[in-house]
Amino acid sequence: LHHVTGGVHGDLVIGPDFRIGLKTAGPSFAEKSLSKGALDQLYLSLRIALVRFLCADREAVPLLFDDPFANYDDQRLRAAMELLCDVGERHQVLLFTCREDVATVATELGAPVLAL
Repeated sequence: LHHVTGGVHGDLVIGPDFRIGLKTAGPSFAEKSLSKGALDQLYLSLRIALVRFLCADREAVPLLFDDPFANYDDQRLRAAMELLCDVGERHQVLLFTCREDVATVATELGAPVLAL
């Protein structure tokens, strides 16, 4: 989450009641107080963290994303794509999108892009 948000948000916190928040110096923020974009970034980070945890000493599983960047600005889109490229070193990542900007950033980062 720190990488995707450019350092604006830090670590995720999952409470005993499975509520999701952000680790801060003070009390963690409730997910209701975040923008749609920040919430999308939080959920992307959570999914990647869970997959990394569950596959740490096991066979890597593929990840499938369907237009996960709807509420991302250009800077966070690039950061998220960089993260997915990093994840792609261990996991197969399939990302479906109808957005040209996502395909452009993926191409710039060296990810294979197939237009259907």
